[in-house]
Amino acid sequence: GLATLEVLQRPGSYDRLNANGKRLGDGLKGLSQMMEMPAYVCQVGSVVDILFTDREVRTYRDTWAADSAMTSRFRLEMMRRGIWSPPGSKMYVSLVHSNEEIDRTLEAAEAAMRSLR
Repeated sequence: GLATLEVLQRPGSYDRLNANGKRLGDGLKGLSQMMEMPAYVCQVGSVVDILFTDREVRTYRDTWAADSAMTSRFRLEMMRRGIWSPPGSKMYVSLVHSNEEIDRTLEAAEAAMRSLR
């Protein structure tokens, strides 16, 4: 734990975490728009989630309108493509993740979304 805190105290650590989270979130939004799949992407810092819904999600109750079966299928398709994203969980970007890994995640997301059509 102390080693992790030491790394996080380095200048730019949180900026990099947040930038990678935003890159992933923006990429997922772009993919859903490109494929005309209604989805809401929640991204706060380095934590990203996607829900398949045509509504904005502002409260927990709003999540009930999302297509939970499609969201679960998407996550399983991501896992089939080597991206750990189990149903019921969010995607957590860490300092270990590089641009190449974000790109790979977005490639897997595109393939997963195509498989759901």
